[in-house]
Amino acid sequence: MRIAAGRTDVGSAVWPPALIRTERLVLRESQARDRVAFVELFDALEAGAHVGGARPREESR
Repeated sequence: MRIAAGRTDVGSAVWPPALIRTERLVLRESQARDRVAFVELFDALEAGAHVGGARPREESR
């Protein structure tokens, strides 16, 4: 489920979500410091093959 930032009507869902931890991975809510990595990811042809195609860098920003 995608929830827009700032929403409070998320029913019984806890927001922001708690961290999800495994031995090798920690999933957390995205933060402003992640922006450069997201732009690089969505600009990559390899990643784009799995999400509908690479996006132009300007669109990703």
